[in-house]
Amino acid sequence: MRYVIISLIAISLLLIPYVAFAQNVEYIGSYDSLCNALRVYVSGNYAFVADFDSGLQIIDVSNPTDPILTSRYATPDWPVLDVVISGSYGYLACGGLGGNPDWYGGCLEAIDISNITNPSYAGRNDSTYGKAYDIFISGNYAYVLAHSYIGSPFYMDVSSEVLFNISDPSNLFLVWSDVRFPRYSPYLDVFISGDYLYDIYNGLLRIRNISDPANPIPIGSYSATMQEIMVVGNYVYGADFSGLLIINIYDPTNPVLTDSCDVPGYPNSVFVNGIYAYVAAGDSGFAVIDVIDPSNSMMVGYYDTPGSANDVFVSGDYIYVADGSSLQILRFTPTGIEEGDKLPSDFSPSQNYPNPFNAQTTIQYSIPKESMVSIDIFDILGCRIRTIDEGLKPAGNYQAVWDASNQASGIYFYRFKAGEYIEMKKIVLMK
Repeated sequence: MRYVIISLIAISLLLIPYVAFAQNVEYIGSYDSLCNALRVYVSGNYAFVADFDSGLQIIDVSNPTDPILTSRYATPDWPVLDVVISGSYGYLACGGLGGNPDWYGGCLEAIDISNITNPSYAGRNDSTYGKAYDIFISGNYAYVLAHSYIGSPFYMDVSSEVLFNISDPSNLFLVWSDVRFPRYSPYLDVFISGDYLYDIYNGLLRIRNISDPANPIPIGSYSATMQEIMVVGNYVYGADFSGLLIINIYDPTNPVLTDSCDVPGYPNSVFVNGIYAYVAAGDSGFAVIDVIDPSNSMMVGYYDTPGSANDVFVSGDYIYVADGSSLQILRFTPTGIEEGDKLPSDFSPSQNYPNPFNAQTTIQYSIPKESMVSIDIFDILGCRIRTIDEGLKPAGNYQAVWDASNQASGIYFYRFKAGEYIEMKKIVLMK
């Protein structure tokens, strides 16, 4: 009996931090009539859910306390495994049923969502070389990952990374493909930032230059077991088997691990918004990690969702979780003890980092009270060229990223305004 009591005490002590963190996460609402919600993408007042066999579900979340189904779209042949919205079109990654021996058991399908109550077919391409399960849209291109197992007589895996031109959604055409025959080591995720393509394959974070999208050039790699990645500024944030990995890619030819943060469960999805990274961890729910200092990340929020947290998307004040049989809508409020010590005492915009920089740079700032904030970028002649952050924000610590991929090398300035407080700093872009 003594050992049972000791074990229970030990378990209770382990759970105390997660209970405290859960107090920072508030349940807002849910839509509970889904089949197997795998991915979620939020655009405007709508959440688009890839719901496997039941197809695409479009849910009105304008009132997050009472989300309402707006419409459905079912592909004729295959389940929907991923969805991305670009303009008035949705792009679906579709895949065949498990064990389908056909290499071409999947497709990229475009749908017209200009009439949100009645989405309609626009075009498709079956050249995914397997069950398509991941999409990333960049400009006029869609990068699609696919994977299938081929049974008798070959008994092999087929994994592919495929680039489609989507400038005409009714005529999706293949630009290039990378088809491989791994054994249990498929492509896992792809992300585009500036002129660089980042993907996870065979235990590697690979980086390629895609200034010419039809001719990707390998430039760097990092050994890591990540399931999904998101690139913000000079960092790759990856959902690793045990938590969050943060990798510095300022020099894309030499990625370097900056920090890691353990979270409960088995992380499989990550979304970075502002100074927080949100990690979906399957049956263990999801975690919120403070990444304002990427070299010193820490978990500051946790919530055990009722189902399996497969994917997370953050938009505005709300967190949307594809949670198996439901879409969960939550809100994180940094009011815990861990956050209280971090509340700033004065206005404090930092020098951007890195500086000089190539393509992207990050500006961190603090505000001691609720303020209307704006960060504007000016060129050497004093002309404003972009606003990278704007809005009414509560007291706290924040960061903003400037993607200067389309700007020429030279000296720029950023102006930080918070209420009556104004400060300017010099930025050096060097390509």
